[in-house]
Amino acid sequence: MIEEIKQFAKKILEKTDKKEILIVSHFDTDGITSASIFARALKKLDKKFSFQILKSLDAETVQKLPKTKIIVFLDLGSSNIEQISLMPNIVFVIDHHDIKLNFSLPENINLINPKLNLGAEEMSASCLTYLVSRELAKKDTNMADLALIGMVGDMMEKKIGPLVNSIISDCDVSVKKGLLLYPSTRPLNKALEYCSNPYIPGVTGNAEGSLNVLREHQ
Repeated sequence: MIEEIKQFAKKILEKTDKKEILIVSHFDTDGITSASIFARALKKLDKKFSFQILKSLDAETVQKLPKTKIIVFLDLGSSNIEQISLMPNIVFVIDHHDIKLNFSLPENINLINPKLNLGAEEMSASCLTYLVSRELAKKDTNMADLALIGMVGDMMEKKIGPLVNSIISDCDVSVKKGLLLYPSTRPLNKALEYCSNPYIPGVTGNAEGSLNVLREHQ
C-alpha cells in the first residue's frame, strides 16, 4: 500500500501541472478533514483549486461537474465509479468505501482505495488523503491531527494499523482507551445510561444509576 500511495502522489504531481483543480468531498467529518488536508498540500505546491462539499454523489451531480478542471474526489466516488469512468476529465479518487470494480479504468481515471487491495490496512479517507498529501507536500506533517479527527469522526479508531500509527507518530497525541459515549449531543447522564462499551454495572440501562454516579463524583 505504501508504494501505491507513492505512485498515486506521483501521478497527481505529473498530471496537475499548471491545471486548475476542483476538490469534491463528502459533507461529514471525514470528508471535510480530507478536503482541508488536501487543500493544504495543493496550497503548498502553489496549485489553483476550489471546493465543492456534497452530502451525496449521484450520476446527475457527476454529469454537472466542470469538464475543464481536474477533479479530485475525497471520501466519495467509489459507489459512482462507473459514472466517473465516463468523465473526460483527469480524475483522482481517494476513498475508503466499498467498491465493485468489474472493469478496467480508463487512463484518465485514477483511483486509490484500500478495499481494492486484499489484506490492505483499513483506514478513513482522511488518513489515506493525509498519506497521499504527505508525499505531495514534501513530508508536511502539520495536518496529521486532522487526519485523526476524520478517523474518529468515522468511528475507525479501533482499526489502527502500521500506516495509521505512522500518522499518530507525526502529531503530538497519545492513544488511550476510554468510554465510548455516543452520541456526544446527549446529556452526560443519558450517554452513560446508553453506554454499552464497556458495560457499566448499575449504570448501563439504569437512568437512576447514571444520575447517582454523577452525583457521587461532583
